[in-house]
Amino acid sequence: MNRRIAYFIFASVLFSCSGAQESKVITAKSTNSKISDKNIVVQAKKVDESNLSFSIYSNGKIVSKNNYTIYSPIDGVIVRSELKNGKHVQENSLLLQLRNDELDYSLRKTKASLFNNSLTYKSDSISQSRLNNIDERQFTDTVLKRLEIESGVAISQIELDELKSKQKKLAIVSPVTGIIYDTKIGNKSVIKEGDELFKIYSTANLKCSFRIMESEIKLIRIGDNIKIVPQAFNGTFQAKISEINPIVDENGTIEIIADILNPNHLYLGMNVDVEVLVNPQRSLWVPKNALVKRSGKDIVFTYESGKAIWNEVKIGVINGDQVEIKNGLLPGSSVIVSNNNYLSHNSNVVLN
Repeated sequence: MNRRIAYFIFASVLFSCSGAQESKVITAKSTNSKISDKNIVVQAKKVDESNLSFSIYSNGKIVSKNNYTIYSPIDGVIVRSELKNGKHVQENSLLLQLRNDELDYSLRKTKASLFNNSLTYKSDSISQSRLNNIDERQFTDTVLKRLEIESGVAISQIELDELKSKQKKLAIVSPVTGIIYDTKIGNKSVIKEGDELFKIYSTANLKCSFRIMESEIKLIRIGDNIKIVPQAFNGTFQAKISEINPIVDENGTIEIIADILNPNHLYLGMNVDVEVLVNPQRSLWVPKNALVKRSGKDIVFTYESGKAIWNEVKIGVINGDQVEIKNGLLPGSSVIVSNNNYLSHNSNVVLN
């Protein structure tokens, strides 16, 4: 008798638990049981895999990979200046000519010293030749080097080379063909070594820097075409993606660099609107209004024989009014695109 009672209690508990689990499954898809009993008027659209051409939009800036800040390599007095903001200059063209009187004096002094030391060197060579009864042309390299050092010729020549190297620094030339900006000398007539003079960027290497979401990176590749529209004036510029910086920042974006094909009239730092022309993607696309959120999940309802069927989907790219479905929905399905916020699983629906 006790065994029968125990078996009955166990069976009752087991039946109650399984009933609770079944109820939980139904509840997950039935968020509004009252509405499910009514016929809700909906519109549906049949969807299939297709190639969809679309664009990625972003904001960017004009940058230059050849952008230089020029500092004075030497002290000097300005005797000629070709510096002017916005001026276009050629590579190696003279931009600033300096004069350094102390350097000029040192050059003259060292040249005179070298001349005198050369006379001493010649005299010592003759003496060595007579002393050893040999021709100067028979001197070994070691003997010649010793005579150069003892006469002071070697040291004077080194000093002269150093001063000539400094003298070349008095002529400051453009490192690239480009545009001068942020000139700093103003009305100065004397500058010191290390003073910032100006900045210059190459007009031949202007690029566009912009960022895209990390979820979009799989859609683009090196060589893709983009359109650039300056916010300052009307005009469209063509460019090609040349670099993808392989790091995601704290905002979940990746930097893209594009080479501008004809950058005339664009300035460094300009703000631009960017359109990336994505190659056609073959996938299953549904209208954006077919997608609803339930408990943080992406849901698409399909129409099947007067019923709204719940489909949990994984979405990919969102492009305007189209959403890519990665899985959870079969091609050829009729997706409900209206009144789907009022639906639950197996709701009674009628097509409009």
